[in-house]
Amino acid sequence: MVHKDSQSTTLLMQCESEDLSLQQKAAYEKAVENYEEMRNSLNDFFVKNGVEKIYTGNMFTAYQIVGATPDHDLAFAKELTSLVSVPPKPKLPKGYKKHSETPPQEEEDDDDDYVPLSKRLKQKHKEKSKSVSKSKSQSNVRPSENSAIGGLQIGVGDLKKKEPSAIVDLTKDDNNPKPTADSREVTFSKLQGKTFPSLVVVARPSLRSKDGSLNTDRPQLDAKVKTVLMHTPNKFTEWLIQQGLVKSEQTCNIHSGQSLKLGMYSDATKFPYSGGYVWISECCPNRFVSVFNGSIFEGAPHPPSVLLKLLYHWTCQTNVQNVIQWVKVDNLYVKSFYTWIRAVCTVALHKHGKILLGGSGKKIEVGVISLGTTTQDGQQRQVKVEVLGVLDPETKQLRLRAIEPLTDGERNYKKRFAKILEPLTSWVNKESTILTDLTVDKGTLNGMGYKYVTQISPTEANSRNSNANIMDYLRRIVPRMFQNTLSLLSRQIIQSFLDELVYREWFGTTQGQAFDNIVLHLSEQTRFDSKENLITRLNKVSSNPFKDYSGFAVASGGAKRMSKRR
Repeated sequence: MVHKDSQSTTLLMQCESEDLSLQQKAAYEKAVENYEEMRNSLNDFFVKNGVEKIYTGNMFTAYQIVGATPDHDLAFAKELTSLVSVPPKPKLPKGYKKHSETPPQEEEDDDDDYVPLSKRLKQKHKEKSKSVSKSKSQSNVRPSENSAIGGLQIGVGDLKKKEPSAIVDLTKDDNNPKPTADSREVTFSKLQGKTFPSLVVVARPSLRSKDGSLNTDRPQLDAKVKTVLMHTPNKFTEWLIQQGLVKSEQTCNIHSGQSLKLGMYSDATKFPYSGGYVWISECCPNRFVSVFNGSIFEGAPHPPSVLLKLLYHWTCQTNVQNVIQWVKVDNLYVKSFYTWIRAVCTVALHKHGKILLGGSGKKIEVGVISLGTTTQDGQQRQVKVEVLGVLDPETKQLRLRAIEPLTDGERNYKKRFAKILEPLTSWVNKESTILTDLTVDKGTLNGMGYKYVTQISPTEANSRNSNANIMDYLRRIVPRMFQNTLSLLSRQIIQSFLDELVYREWFGTTQGQAFDNIVLHLSEQTRFDSKENLITRLNKVSSNPFKDYSGFAVASGGAKRMSKRR
């Protein structure tokens, strides 16, 4: 029907909307099904190949390739091309004029939800080019010690800001959660400059010093450490593996039970401190695990040779100021490293000291002292900690425990000694003959099951059945160790030094023995199979050295001689 007037000519047409036929509905549902199937296939493929989705829109979906290696980049691109088909260009109808390649700039629309088609096409092109350039740049990234799992962190960021995060605050007492003096630098009148109080404490063994063999093997130790430090990086790594200071076996933390293989990277400069050695796997070919993963070297801001020097100087008890000057490390890291080594001493005593001292017919000396601070006029005295000492005079095996004193409001004679003598049940055989003095309550010992107790008076201090040896040790050696720092240390730190002192009496009669044994016991903890890394475990031990750590068993197999795979 056509209407005409003087202004315009309008053509009005009538139409009716019809429902889709069964064939049309089936075709539409088939298209939707194909679309969903293709999208799910793409998602599954991307997830398996380490690709994450970063944007989903009406026009397109953007993905980002994460951690692809050069070896798999080409294969990945081929598989991706086979899955994604490029839609054909639409044919233009006759008489349609093709616009220029660069469409004219359109005005900004106030509606945020609406984006003009030309801008969407332009944005899609930019996103695609960004995604391609990003994937290319990531594929060109080579693995390195810093980026490897559990690797060293030498020269990464501001290390001085990162170091305190790995340190556990050991200055919080059980009843005093506020940090005390050891959390800051403290000036000592006898020292030049500032240092931490714990770096002033020196635990020197003395029970076997009369034998004259304390430092006889120092030249041999010096020669051995010097030889190791002169090794090339790959030889040095092999020595660490042979000693058990780094793991000889590694497993994938994603695929349970999948063992890694020790390989040598072609470009040794990417792993300069291991000489090119790195752990690789078939299940995760784009992941590299450092040989230092799970060891005391993990995440260290210094090369492994520096940490070995610190271990040597801890063994020889070198003056801390000389250590800082010679090894070129700050006192904060020395404090942290020495704290970890004392934690190794604690675990070693718990693990290897489970055999009860004494036995039927054998004598064990028991004594207690109170350590505290007094005012300058000597009128007021405050007990900081009470120390229980146990000694086998024949074998010269020693145990020490720092006990928190009871407060003034809860002082009770029986309660005090029950708390002090509690560790005896796990240290001393109940068939032993206990030699003690008036510093210990005999009735408490009898109540704990110790039937044979000989208690002497002060006038009998030098008799044959006295506890003179342990009391001399408690009154002479222990206070001298803390004479300048007792008021500045928490009970946890005091106990950790007592553990170090006992460790040196047990395993470090000479400096050479101390070095060999601390390497042995550190390797035991390195091989220990745990979900936590070594540094985290040692920090937990340092924060609570009173807990029983005898369950820190060693994984079977021990240190194994590694084999090269090039």
